[in-house]
Amino acid sequence: IPCAGGRQVRGVSITIIPEPFALWFILHRFPELKFSMGSLNDRVRLQKFIHLLQAHGVYLGYDFSWYTRGPYCSGPAKDGFILEGKHDDAEGAQQAAGRFDNALVRARLDKFAEFVKGRERDLPFLEAAASLHHMYAPELGINAEEAIKEVAARTPDVNESYARRVFDDMMKSGLLPQTGPD
Repeated sequence: IPCAGGRQVRGVSITIIPEPFALWFILHRFPELKFSMGSLNDRVRLQKFIHLLQAHGVYLGYDFSWYTRGPYCSGPAKDGFILEGKHDDAEGAQQAAGRFDNALVRARLDKFAEFVKGRERDLPFLEAAASLHHMYAPELGINAEEAIKEVAARTPDVNESYARRVFDDMMKSGLLPQTGPD
């Protein structure tokens, strides 16, 4: 259900902040992400990082669908390539910073930062978390156990035990719906 100035995802109103410079702002807000567009693993990490950020209610305009390694959208990589070499674009930085300058977005960025703290470069964690968020849908009858098993089967370097720990972290953080058949 669309809402003023944003979208609704699983009943949560989210703020839309599109365009490459929004990604630029995020990459500067989270310098520990450190990625290279020349590295496939870094591009996958970027995908999962952005998916999880949007799951926290800061919608950058990227719509994800399921692909070989979980949720995928060509936009973050495309924008990442556009941004390479534009690290010091003052006008773009000012434009992007203005879009993030409200208390709700800052609170969501802070909550996201707490969720990923120390795991920004942890590809198995990011893949498991983004895939679980994308796949777990109790409202559609996809329960926790099914989502965990499916993610472990489809995600390199993630077994069921690890997927279950990530799932539990996500439930504790409020990132996944607490209700539904299980």
